[in-house]
Amino acid sequence: MRRRYLVSEHFTSDDVGMILREASLVVGRSGINTITELLFLNKPALLIPLSRSQRDEQKKNAQFLKDVGLSEVLGEKVTSSEFISAINHMIRNIEKYKINDNREYLKEDAALNILKAVEDAAIKNNEKTS
Repeated sequence: MRRRYLVSEHFTSDDVGMILREASLVVGRSGINTITELLFLNKPALLIPLSRSQRDEQKKNAQFLKDVGLSEVLGEKVTSSEFISAINHMIRNIEKYKINDNREYLKEDAALNILKAVEDAAIKNNEKTS
């Protein structure tokens, strides 16, 4: 029998890239690292955000990915029949869950832009305290 899914309480960081690249559909939470990887790889996902995340960041992340067309979102109190129904729906319509150009959402020089923002803030802070 062909293995069609992986279930684990935890995957190592070394496993994550391989798993996401090979997946047809990802089911998971919606922390910023997961959202970024799904967006980068243009992978369809069924997301179940943690309801108790800081400032509802997981719900906002999941909604963002849904808005760009890569995901569906379920609440934490989803029933097993709702869960199976959502997976079946997504698999039947898997081609719908793609975006034509993910570069709009990914910044090539993101690390440099962050560094520049930190440097600018430090300069402004020094100017205020001088």
